Amino acid sequence: MDLIIEGVPLPGLPEIISAMGVNGADFMWHLADVEASAWPHEIKDGWISGADLIAHWVPHETQFVWGVLDAFPHGPRFEVIDLPFADGNPAFWKGKPLVPQIEGAVFEMVFWDSRAVLLIGLDEEQAASVVRALPGATSLVILPVDFNATYEDNSVPLNRRGTVDALAHHGISLREGMDVVITDTELWVRATVCHRFGVWCAATIGPFHYVAD
Repeated sequence: MDLIIEGVPLPGLPEIISAMGVNGADFMWHLADVEASAWPHEIKDGWISGADLIAHWVPHETQFVWGVLDAFPHGPRFEVIDLPFADGNPAFWKGKPLVPQIEGAVFEMVFWDSRAVLLIGLDEEQAASVVRALPGATSLVILPVDFNATYEDNSVPLNRRGTVDALAHHGISLREGMDVVITDTELWVRATVCHRFGVWCAATIGPFHYVAD
């Protein structure tokens, strides 16, 4: 399952790991595209043990701006040819189900411009635990829309072909009050599904964000 977390301030890495109900030391981690406050300069893109990750994040109270953290079972480290990235990556907003950017990762955590955290590939128990623990967490369902077709009440119709295709990819049906993320090629925003004007629509919630800054 995939989740999105929004809020001010966003939860930090320790809080997210705790909300998942897992121990960060039980994994080895691959870090990429990290931009963060109070983050040791000697830790670059690459592998880090869970114990070392904990040792750095706890005393420094690190806050990630951008970053991709992939969690793996303990085992041999391998070379990652195509490094994951968050900043400028539009792949998250295409409407298709997401997978971790490194094959074999148990789950992936993406920090997006201090505005959102994407949790990709959680199992159902982990996802349910995060939603219970963090009020700003909800299922991540991304639907392509046409913002040029926005109604006067700021709702957006969900009857375009790309939206229907995305729903088919996710294997879900629209329902009143459902939380979704709607996006075009440039912007994304949280929204709530509603039925208006004889069609399914999405009423926007909160600020718009750029897909690629």
